[in-house]
Amino acid sequence: MSRNSGNKAIKVLELKQLFKDKNIYYHGHFACLNKVDSDIPYSLVYCEDLHYLEEAAGNSNVSAIITTNDLLNLLNKKIDKGVIVIDNPKFEYWKLFNRLVDEKFFSFKMDVGVGRNCKIHATAVISEKSLIGDNVTIGANAVIQEYSIIGNNSVIAPGVIIGAEGMQLIENSSLKMFIKHTGGTKIGENVTVLSNSVIQKAVLPVFTEIGDGCNLSVLVSIGHQSRIGKNCSFAGNVLIGGSVELGDDITVGPSATIKDGLKIGSGAQIKLGSVVVKDVKAGETVSGNFAISHIRNLKHYAKKLR
Repeated sequence: MSRNSGNKAIKVLELKQLFKDKNIYYHGHFACLNKVDSDIPYSLVYCEDLHYLEEAAGNSNVSAIITTNDLLNLLNKKIDKGVIVIDNPKFEYWKLFNRLVDEKFFSFKMDVGVGRNCKIHATAVISEKSLIGDNVTIGANAVIQEYSIIGNNSVIAPGVIIGAEGMQLIENSSLKMFIKHTGGTKIGENVTVLSNSVIQKAVLPVFTEIGDGCNLSVLVSIGHQSRIGKNCSFAGNVLIGGSVELGDDITVGPSATIKDGLKIGSGAQIKLGSVVVKDVKAGETVSGNFAISHIRNLKHYAKKLR
């Protein structure tokens, strides 16, 4: 089955093609798997709490939902979408995702090739399914995986891996399932990535993104599906979890860690060794483990010295 989105035909699957009748609460269809705040039409999502179920029910881009019977009863209103009722929505969602990857349901189309005036070391490994811009430098033993884009005038130092597959495990009782990755990695223009840093590709068929003018020092790790704005600076040994959203002009100090799924506002500063476990507002400076306002942290430290 296919539908038109604008002038583009998209492949649509019916829930009855994939789930047992006893699990189908309302019949429906979908064309992609995404999150409850999806901005892509015909999205299938999963919900394990009432807040997310309410958000998904109100999102016109969501056409199908996997959730539990208890949550449907708590919602206490009709959902004008396809609904699958199952005990473990998260596990079933990713189980379906892996199945669709194996069946090549997802497609990822992009231009490929190498631009002009590039300096690529003979030992670098460059996928034929990547796109390298003009005046790009790629050092010894660097690896550029498929569905990677590197913008003009960027520098990829020795030992860097662009487009690595990250680890995402989902558990159901004693069963652990490794989630396959279908996305890519997009590096902007005038970006510097120093030695042995790793940038993971996205799980969903989208990009992990590094904005123009960013600088990543040695041993920086960027998790799958994170999006980093322009002109950000990361010191050595920084760890960014998956699906983190960072604004522009952010500075992250040495050995700082940012938990997955967080939002860091533009102009924020994260001091050395910080362990960030909650969102950081634009222009805010945080430090410590767990990270709090840097001024508050200094006052607390000074009080301990008295």
